[in-house]
Amino acid sequence: MSASSIAKEIMQERQRQIEDEGYDAHHDSLHEPDVIATGGAFYALPEETTDWIKAKGVDLWPFDEHPKRKDRRRDLIRAASMIVAEIEQIDEAERKHSRQVTLKGRIEQITHALDQGEPADSILSEMKNRHGASFGFVNGTYRLRLDGIEATRTAGKKAVLRGWCAIAEVRLAMAKRNI
Repeated sequence: MSASSIAKEIMQERQRQIEDEGYDAHHDSLHEPDVIATGGAFYALPEETTDWIKAKGVDLWPFDEHPKRKDRRRDLIRAASMIVAEIEQIDEAERKHSRQVTLKGRIEQITHALDQGEPADSILSEMKNRHGASFGFVNGTYRLRLDGIEATRTAGKKAVLRGWCAIAEVRLAMAKRNI
């Protein structure tokens, strides 16, 4: 079998784990770092090895339910898919961190500009040109959408900028608490 067909098999197993077992990104995020990889490492070891280690008083299996051993090849495919799941968990944590850093930076940038008396029009223009923000005024309401966060205010452009910062602060606080 070619490496690409084996890689496809690993990804199919990962998809099966998500669809049939419910081991999606949310489920995986409930585990501490390295737990899923440890499960993958367990499946990567021959069963005789894990049995011998367990007989010495060390249980390498990190989950409450018992492992579901299959044949050697199948166990290796499952091990690799669990390693993929751990990598996905790492990547998601990095994306969340990066988004938090970006939001924190935007909040600081907007707040600083407002505090320095910079005109709201120039702040909005910079957010639109450099960061892809959308801004509009419809039926007496200002609307700002930036980094997936939308704020609406009727009190003016500065108010919508401060409102966006307040909403972004709440999102950051919730992300820190993993809500």
